[in-house]
Amino acid sequence: SPLDAFNRALDQALDQKSPLQTEKVTAAFSRLMGQAWQDARVQTLVLRFIARARPELLKAAELAQWQAWVQTCLYPAPNTQNTHQGGRPGLSFAEFFAAIDALQAGSEPAAFAEQTLLAELRAWGLNHARLHPPEGRRV
Repeated sequence: SPLDAFNRALDQALDQKSPLQTEKVTAAFSRLMGQAWQDARVQTLVLRFIARARPELLKAAELAQWQAWVQTCLYPAPNTQNTHQGGRPGLSFAEFFAAIDALQAGSEPAAFAEQTLLAELRAWGLNHARLHPPEGRRV
């Protein structure tokens, strides 16, 4: 099957520790994308996999579909549970850092993994805030 052929090409590339940009893997991606699937969900999974691994292989419409899906995951529609202050989806930088502070204050000092994760999230947020000035931006 086309999926088996793709898996073999991908496995060979990964076994040789070669990047997913090899000619053989690129050809396998192209064949996989061109395949007609009986179950439409497979096409969606293929699109998402390729978008993560090799987004440059997507056509403009496929890339737009991928970006729209990512947007809905990151920023749900207003008036959902993930909508915060001001009715806008996502967290403001202040809300993001306040949430981390609250979690750090509530976690046990012995919870090293949790503290480490919160510290990494704080560092990510600080870097994100530095790259994207906060006026109106959401995390």
